[in-house]
Amino acid sequence: MPPVPSTSIQTTSETLEELLNQKALTRITTSDYKARTAVKKLSSREKSILALGLAKCLLEFFDDDMELASHSWKPESIYFLKSAQSQHQDRTLYISLRPSAQRGGFPERLGAFGLGDPVLLSFAKLLLEIDTGERITKEIHPDNAANLPVWAWMCGFVAKVEKNEASNYLRAVQGCLYLHVALRRAQDQSDESNGGSIMRQTIYEEIVRNLEIMADPQSSKRKRRDSVSELPLSKKLSIATPASNTGTQLRVSHPPNVQLIRPTCRDDFEVAIVCALSLEFDAVSAVVDDFWNFDYGKVHGDENMYINARIGKINVVLLLLSNMGKASAASTCANLRSSYPGVNLVLMSGICGGVPLTGDGEEILLGDVVISRHIVQYDLGRQNPDGFETKDTVNDRFGRPPKNVRNLLALVETSMGRERLEGLTSTYLQDIQAKAAQKVRGPKYRYPGASQDQLFKPGYHHRHRYSSHSTTVKAHKASICTYIDSHHASCDDIGCDSKQLVLRDRVKSKRQQVEAGRVKEAQAPFIFVGTIGSGDTVMKSGEERDRVASVHNLLAFEMEGAGVWDEMPCIIIKGVCDYADSHKNKDWQHFAAATAASATKALFSWYIQRDKRPGLSLPPLALGDFLVRPVI
Repeated sequence: MPPVPSTSIQTTSETLEELLNQKALTRITTSDYKARTAVKKLSSREKSILALGLAKCLLEFFDDDMELASHSWKPESIYFLKSAQSQHQDRTLYISLRPSAQRGGFPERLGAFGLGDPVLLSFAKLLLEIDTGERITKEIHPDNAANLPVWAWMCGFVAKVEKNEASNYLRAVQGCLYLHVALRRAQDQSDESNGGSIMRQTIYEEIVRNLEIMADPQSSKRKRRDSVSELPLSKKLSIATPASNTGTQLRVSHPPNVQLIRPTCRDDFEVAIVCALSLEFDAVSAVVDDFWNFDYGKVHGDENMYINARIGKINVVLLLLSNMGKASAASTCANLRSSYPGVNLVLMSGICGGVPLTGDGEEILLGDVVISRHIVQYDLGRQNPDGFETKDTVNDRFGRPPKNVRNLLALVETSMGRERLEGLTSTYLQDIQAKAAQKVRGPKYRYPGASQDQLFKPGYHHRHRYSSHSTTVKAHKASICTYIDSHHASCDDIGCDSKQLVLRDRVKSKRQQVEAGRVKEAQAPFIFVGTIGSGDTVMKSGEERDRVASVHNLLAFEMEGAGVWDEMPCIIIKGVCDYADSHKNKDWQHFAAATAASATKALFSWYIQRDKRPGLSLPPLALGDFLVRPVI
């Protein structure tokens, strides 16, 4: 508690919650200046100083037995003391701490930090409330797993804000959300055995340091190797009355303008995203955060066309294949490897034909996303009199992915990882739809609806009126034209027998959600990780689909992965747009491309950037970092 002020000084106290209710933390607008009400609000830099004071408290007490998540990091537990005659800039900050009922030592606390950690999540929520001036009605639970939906929502919210305004303040919020990843990397790279020192250094670099830059632009001149021991780590809060002028004073001016530093050369790009169709490329473009409008060049003889961009913290290069198939993909990636030697991962994002039922008995629906753990070139082999034999020797099989890809997919295959990836994918999908709805032209990526998700029995073919008994040339030509028209028409238009439909539980559940008005919940895709079949032929037979899938335990069929897999480390991310049978049509293609693009962006949340190689001009990047500089 703060010291009792002198009786000769009349003081008042107010909470951060009261300031939020008074709209004192909302952004200052031109109308505020005209109405002379701007003085009643905290400026951006004042809010940064407030956030910095709280972040130093987090740094002080993260390893103590304090109920920081359930008590301290709430607006109603943060107080300001000021003289009754003072202006709003003279508020002195203090917080209320409460000893924890559960006495846990620091080693256990360090090991408990992970995705959805209540302390870090509640502090990230508090920073966003201070920045926006609005309360966030998301409940933080003591259990990490229960916080995953809130964590995913908060990541999506920050990503939206970041599109219009990238700042060190947002980096501090991201530092809270991704501290478990930065901590894991710091532990791997550090020779220290003191977990407290590693944790303190990580909290400082990911959270406190960014707020220091916002509060004092001159502090950005300090080097990253500066020790956090320079901070006043006294293990107690020094609180003074406003009259002493020694408390935390909120007297500041406008924040500096900041801008992202673009990559300096092609070596700064680590990830490539390759698409085979223009509709796939359009969907990926919709999840890009920034495009780098700069000519980075390419090596002599490279005919590829590159688009340079940024997704989250990662610089990416986008490519659109000139033709479908593995040959075009292989040629494109060979040139990519020459022009962009820093690329160590290729993501194939697009659409595919899905296998309706996995080997584990799970239903795959249209719009779901399939991620490759392995691929099989199912059309490579020998055509014998008694059937087709796939080549499956050691020399013919594709090798397994490199270790960094296997480690990434291992995380995705965990229950926690899959839930996190599906949550982020759903959020990014809604972003794509909202952005597309504002455009006059182009796809809208609407959810076609569960009623349009139709799976026919494998032996029932798409209905058409072609007859092999046409006797005249005229009749034969008419039959062919009718066949072509009906072959590309939808099952509803052509009258396919609805009695041949396969009833599925997930489709029934989605229909109920749509009828209840929960479309966003209904359209949320499931994500599957497994083996994908890749070949130069389009699979349009239900019987052959099931036969090949059962032999190789496939989840989907596509046409380009085999050309990339041997060239570069690759992950195939495809949205299911049809069931690879004769009833396939294009109704789900745009939506499936959007779900694949959303999953591609969501996968970036697991990706950890490599340190820069010696000789490059930029310093190493840490996950959660944005390179910013003041504009003078």
